[in-house]
Amino acid sequence: MSNAVSASSRVEMSPLPVDGGHVVIRDPASFLAKKAKIASDGPSKLQLLFDWDFTLTHFFLDGRRACSCHKAIEDCDLLSAAYHEKAQALQEYYYAKEVDPSLSVAEKVPLMEAWVRRAHDLLIHHGFRRSLLPLAVKHAHLAVREGCQEVMDLSARAAVPLLVFSAGIADVLEEVCRQQLPRPLPDTVHVVSNRMVFSPVAAASPADAGAVRPSVGAPQRGGRGGLEEPSQAGTEDGVLVGFTEPVFHVFNKRAESVLDTSAYFHQIDYEQRKHAILVGDSLGDLHMSDGLELEEIIKVGLLNDRVEERLDEYSQKFDVVLLGDGDLTYIIGLLRELIFDEGKN
Repeated sequence: MSNAVSASSRVEMSPLPVDGGHVVIRDPASFLAKKAKIASDGPSKLQLLFDWDFTLTHFFLDGRRACSCHKAIEDCDLLSAAYHEKAQALQEYYYAKEVDPSLSVAEKVPLMEAWVRRAHDLLIHHGFRRSLLPLAVKHAHLAVREGCQEVMDLSARAAVPLLVFSAGIADVLEEVCRQQLPRPLPDTVHVVSNRMVFSPVAAASPADAGAVRPSVGAPQRGGRGGLEEPSQAGTEDGVLVGFTEPVFHVFNKRAESVLDTSAYFHQIDYEQRKHAILVGDSLGDLHMSDGLELEEIIKVGLLNDRVEERLDEYSQKFDVVLLGDGDLTYIIGLLRELIFDEGKN
């Protein structure tokens, strides 16, 4: 890892306060100017945009690759062998397309949408139930990063809205938070992601559920968590019958796609919040702020693996790059400095 950093004379490296990690800042002067402006204008002008999978969660766990929200279900062994075999086949086929350097982003977009829709259809066809969620998450090879709760607490303490924008599954994400975080998500935290729609168990059996297609109607407005979940009052369990629209994948997580439908943009004075901190682990996450009229934005990239191969591109496109699958200490320090004028980064 250290060889990858020293190979570029154009980056400034400072120690990250976790073992074995580093911070890479290609343009320190620009970074300092952005920090000064954001800190000067105060928290009332700031909003936070975070990815979820491999950003607020670890990329590696116990020496092997951790799973995403979708993989938490695909690997849970709670559905039939046929389901898991088909889900793995989709993963192998479409992931190869996602990382294929010979394909442009424009060519990848319809493939990624097809992947998500086919994965969702498969869950519906095999009768996934709401009651399986806690078990799937409990046994998933998945863990939030150390410091995740403190990021949420800082958002609440300063009344700075935090949008968790994920191409995963909102229901899985929120169940992970319930099981792994010591406190519930504060009201300042909003989740925009693919959200499951369940019907009461009495209305359909697992066999019947296979005939139900995903809901494709426009989502309703309101409710915490971005896209409002259809009313399911009184149903502790339920059969999966669809997902809210639009479908999110790695290449279409853009604020402009949910400005009219997400409760986040109706419940906060986002038009007055002209500054943002964006945190993600993929180049696609750079576009989470697309559609927002911002004056200053600091983009922090988590480069979890393939550091030597990708460092140059990441350091050109993110203001700050964190190397290695560490904790959130640096980001917490940055937020404290910008919001409460505590310490320096």
